[in-house]
Amino acid sequence: MVTIPNSCTALSCPTVPLSNGRNIPILGLGTSHVGGYSHEAVLCALKECGIRHIDTSKRNGCEEALGKAVVDSGVPREELWLTSKLWPLDYGYQSAKQACRDSCARLGVDYLDLYLMHWPDCMIPGASNHEVRAETWRALEELYDEGLCRAIGVSNFLIRHLNELKDRGGIVPHVNQVEFHPFQQPLELVEYCRKENIVFEGYCPLAKGQALTHPTIMALAQKYGRSASQICIRWSIQNGVVTIPKSTKPERVHENCQVFGFSLDDSDMTALSLLHDGRHVSWDPTNLLHYFTDCNMVTIPNSCTALSCPTVPLSNGRNIPILGLGTSHAGGYSHEAVLCALQECGIRHIDTAKRYGCEEALGKAVVDSGVPREELWLTTKLWPGDYGYQSAKQACRDSCARLGVDYLDLYLMHWPDCMIPGASNHEVRAETWRALEELYDEGLCRAIGVSNFLIRHLNELKDRGGIVPHVNQVEFHPFQQPLELVEYCRKENIVFEGYCPLAKGQALTHPTIMALAQKYGHSASQICIRWSIQNGVVTIPKSTKPERVHENCQVFGFSLDDSDMAALSLLHDGRHVSWDPTNVFGFKLTAEDMDQISDLHTNHKLIHLTYPLWKG
Repeated sequence: MVTIPNSCTALSCPTVPLSNGRNIPILGLGTSHVGGYSHEAVLCALKECGIRHIDTSKRNGCEEALGKAVVDSGVPREELWLTSKLWPLDYGYQSAKQACRDSCARLGVDYLDLYLMHWPDCMIPGASNHEVRAETWRALEELYDEGLCRAIGVSNFLIRHLNELKDRGGIVPHVNQVEFHPFQQPLELVEYCRKENIVFEGYCPLAKGQALTHPTIMALAQKYGRSASQICIRWSIQNGVVTIPKSTKPERVHENCQVFGFSLDDSDMTALSLLHDGRHVSWDPTNLLHYFTDCNMVTIPNSCTALSCPTVPLSNGRNIPILGLGTSHAGGYSHEAVLCALQECGIRHIDTAKRYGCEEALGKAVVDSGVPREELWLTTKLWPGDYGYQSAKQACRDSCARLGVDYLDLYLMHWPDCMIPGASNHEVRAETWRALEELYDEGLCRAIGVSNFLIRHLNELKDRGGIVPHVNQVEFHPFQQPLELVEYCRKENIVFEGYCPLAKGQALTHPTIMALAQKYGHSASQICIRWSIQNGVVTIPKSTKPERVHENCQVFGFSLDDSDMAALSLLHDGRHVSWDPTNVFGFKLTAEDMDQISDLHTNHKLIHLTYPLWKG
């Protein structure tokens, strides 16, 4: 029970004792990603406000700049509390130890005051989260014993993750850093940490600005003659939570430090505590377990950010985000929409295809976004005109070149028909799939799959005895629910991915969907997308309008009742708004048939593939 005085300077900021006897200042400065890092704000905190607790991470990309700010400030190293974090891509015994040394080198220090595992998911394909966490924690324990870290802990860990480490019998984490603000109060976790003598540290105390306009908080700000941010920070530290507000503006840093000259009444503390609604404004680790969940048992949380978007495990151990952004043909491609998805919405899953003609533009958008390649899931597709062993392999390399990447996260055969005059669909599909298997073995594709394949087409590939497709991407919306195909894919451990979740807009005016939109206070598109992902389907809505992209991402703050899920499922009428592969078999097409197909393509009628000639 830390007692917070009503008046103190930042230099005499209260500290919270760790279980190893060290003391962490209860107020610190959080730092942001490179694009939001401010040298002036850090210098202001250190030189003008007397802040001595600075929090950063490798992923934030500003350790080197922060090290320079520390030198420029003139504050002695021994007065500082420096925290950094280990990103999951560096998890593992050897890599964790090296990453810590690299962070120290970038910061220009000989030791860290606190080193945290940043996230409970290991992000290592095919690995057990439980085993990797244990191996990584062993590395941190040794770094602590060596004195390279004066304290060690975790970030975003829940009780089950903490119990794993505790049950090993080694060092119990000294700190757990978790999202904490009036709307997100994980009280059971707070109580667990206090019971186990783990210091609870809270980030995002202002809920990324969402708290600053809440009527209760604004009223208290007026009552106390303080700003809304000061009310939130005071409430957090008065709860005994180590608090690290973040700002790149020196004037805001000054403001956020002026929280020791007053205290909140018990009734006002209670009023703020009653604002809890469970929302996350940052990452939500709720669905991270110690194993790879079976693809038909994916639980979709009611609240999460796009950055913490649930993932669906593939049969090879990789994880595909359940929500992505589909891209359109060149004429409908929007650079602004892609940047909005990546930079503002936190989307990390982008779907495209050679046939869309926008791979090169998409590659530029990825570069312009500043999002690291390793954070992205990029899918593209092989058009039937490139089917065949050699041409398929070259087409993949060409797609990578246009996208400006060294590998694809997922490469799909776009359509089950080969469109090669005189050739057998069955033979060409097999030959093309062999090429994709080799591309997968070479690491050029991290996963391979198909699009618009039916059960008979999938059985063909399965019967070859090689790799079973990791993904099948198919049209899926309330009017088109190929449930037999969905069930087949789940049985064969093939992830089912759905495109056209809004039925090209046809679903948005259906009375049932409009009524549910009104009931839940969400748009018709959000109802359709939520229904799809709540069915465990990887979903890729498409839009060229940034405002629609924003809207389509806001699908994790609510869930549909079972009765409403059933009502939407009853809307199935079998209609296709895109391609229908029903009549694609294994027969040969003649040159005359191909000319007719070419005419259909030229006249933009290729989506109507129930044309009789497709029966072969």
